[in-house]
Amino acid sequence: MLETGEPEYIEEYKTLPRFGDKWVELWAFKIGYNLEIISRDITNRKTLENELHKVEHFDTVNRMGATFARDLRSPLSAISYAAWIGKKKPELSEKMFDIITSSVDRSIRMLEEFRKGSRGLKVVKMRVDLFSLVKNVVEEVQVPEQINVNLDLPEGFEAEFDLEIIRRVLDNLVRNAVEAMSGGDKLTISVKQNGGGVVIEVMDTGTGISEKDAKNLFEPLFTTKKGGLGLGLYFVRMAAEAVGGRVDFVSKIGEGTTFTIRLPLR
Repeated sequence: MLETGEPEYIEEYKTLPRFGDKWVELWAFKIGYNLEIISRDITNRKTLENELHKVEHFDTVNRMGATFARDLRSPLSAISYAAWIGKKKPELSEKMFDIITSSVDRSIRMLEEFRKGSRGLKVVKMRVDLFSLVKNVVEEVQVPEQINVNLDLPEGFEAEFDLEIIRRVLDNLVRNAVEAMSGGDKLTISVKQNGGGVVIEVMDTGTGISEKDAKNLFEPLFTTKKGGLGLGLYFVRMAAEAVGGRVDFVSKIGEGTTFTIRLPLR
């Protein structure tokens, strides 16, 4: 570049405190047979860059915290519901106590995952009753009565999954489906075995997703909701891949959306 007479960037550095603690940028110019070194004070630019980085970091933490709060709402709702039922119907107190204990364990694990942050999801597989899991998710989401719910899955269908990860995936998809629907719409959740894996479908007859939005649906921080965070479906895809599966969807404006989760049995 120097042979063309154009400047060439060398480096930027911070001066010692006795020279004012400034950021300086160095450029080299070739003028005839001479090489000229030009320095430029870029302290203001670096200060702005640092402030922008802090703002972006704060925004990311804020979004992560809000997403965590949304996920945590599910076990906390279960605790509140179980406590209320246990008070109203003492004969069910033992069962409600089990629900509370299980929900507290879930909350603790979610807190631990949030504390670990970017170190990723820790997969802990166990025997899971998918029928009971889906029913519990629908109850915890508290689907409005005006939305028809159809569960198309066999009772007693068990498989080895990470219970909490699959629960959170279903919780996100069911909440999204409910938010896309209004009175008279239908939510269908089906679970089927397909060869060496399990296929879970969450179908709604809501507003649907446009082709433009569909291209970015699983991208972090992308959202079409007012006040949305854009991390729910990003987590769904990340979680499905963490347990060796994948998630796809089809949608049509005015007709609804179907999310399909394919998971290995082991």
